[in-house]
Amino acid sequence: MKRDREKELAFRGNRIKEAIERFVADHEVLKGTSPNQYPLKLEELTKKSPRRYLPVVYKDPITGQDFELIKVGKDIRGVRSTSLETPMDQMTFKGARTYHAIKFEAAQVKNCGPIR
Repeated sequence: MKRDREKELAFRGNRIKEAIERFVADHEVLKGTSPNQYPLKLEELTKKSPRRYLPVVYKDPITGQDFELIKVGKDIRGVRSTSLETPMDQMTFKGARTYHAIKFEAAQVKNCGPIR
């Protein structure tokens, strides 16, 4: 069961990370239609404005609780588990000592300026 929960952790964490990255990319393209570059709540990713990035706000499959948010100021950049247990799958989680050490964080967006 633990291995199944670990697979689900990787799936959900990566889905949230990718949803945040798509949210940010859309903000860059549709400037002015979204008040913030990054989501302030995970629920923003489930709304159809301008599009839905996630079907639901996922729970942490390891704890059954909400994910811990990784924030910079008010902006949500990613999520991680609150569990201090040691992962079994060291290949997927690259030697992490705890689930809490595993971050599913959106890549930084670089503003390159206008295209010429």
